[in-house]
Amino acid sequence: MEEFYGQDKAKVKCPAMNLIDGALENGVFRAENIVIAGLPQQHSIRVTLGFRAEDVALSDDQDQISV
Repeated sequence: MEEFYGQDKAKVKCPAMNLIDGALENGVFRAENIVIAGLPQQHSIRVTLGFRAEDVALSDDQDQISV
């Protein structure tokens, strides 16, 4: 992907970000049907989680997700 992001933006469109609104409290992000623990933020705030599709990996482990 490095060669993709290094190109002129006028010539290549960047992949869209996936955005999920949720809350971050005591290092745990929570949104509808999504819980991600182990994050460094310890305050209680509303946040929007953003990620690109190429940063996601599928897993057979239904109980854990690596961040």
